Amino acid sequence: MLKRELGEISTDQILFFDDIQHNIDTALKFGIKAFLYTNRSQFEKDMEALNFQL
Repeated sequence: MLKRELGEISTDQILFFDDIQHNIDTALKFGIKAFLYTNRSQFEKDMEALNFQL
């Protein structure tokens, strides 16, 4: 289903944030860059580490 939805986008082009560890673990198994969302401050730090400007 993921391939059908995303077409030619590869999993290494996806960032995934979620507040449920199980969802993070599953995304990582598929090669998706996944981060556990705990609060906005941590989210901003994660994004800055990825060179994204908010």
